[in-house]
Amino acid sequence: MPEGVTLDALDAVAHATSDLKAAQALNRARNELFQRLGREQESAA
Repeated sequence: MPEGVTLDALDAVAHATSDLKAAQALNRARNELFQRLGREQESAA
């Protein structure tokens, strides 16, 4: 676990986020990552 992150803080986030919202956030982050990777590949080609 990263320094400064506590179990209490993780519990608070876990209880504040529904499974659906967590999945949506994961999908958004994954899409942004793949878009960024695609742009980097295009510029490297």
